[in-house]
Amino acid sequence: MMSRDKLKQAIANRLPRRLVLLAGRHNRGRRAVAKRYLRGAGIEIGALGQPLVVPRGVRVAYVDRLPKAEALRRFPSLGEAHLVDPTHVGDGFTLGFLGDGSQDFVVANHVLEHAPDPIGVLLNLSLIHISEPTRQLMSSRMPSSA
Repeated sequence: MMSRDKLKQAIANRLPRRLVLLAGRHNRGRRAVAKRYLRGAGIEIGALGQPLVVPRGVRVAYVDRLPKAEALRRFPSLGEAHLVDPTHVGDGFTLGFLGDGSQDFVVANHVLEHAPDPIGVLLNLSLIHISEPTRQLMSSRMPSSA
């Protein structure tokens, strides 16, 4: 098993220089981060019934593991009016259908806690969304080992 320090270094070597991770329960904070940092075209994974509100001119394609009709069958309480129709149906953890560096950003609210391998998901996301405009948005600050 890899030590915590070696694992942190492996992740830091693969992730862009700065990574904005926003935790919190309030959409207002997420909207502020989106307004400040999101530009161009990117994807949002697992938006389901709560897609992130993005600034004008920002283009978002939605990724989910279920098509809208199947999601409605599984989650009838969401209602069709509030459910995002995914642009891509597939594995949001690997994103194998997207090319490296093809996205200006990736939004993944409440995704990592469902991943069988969260570190692997972060590495996959870093390959998909590294592009010059977003390099300046991200931070490789890793939590200090206790």
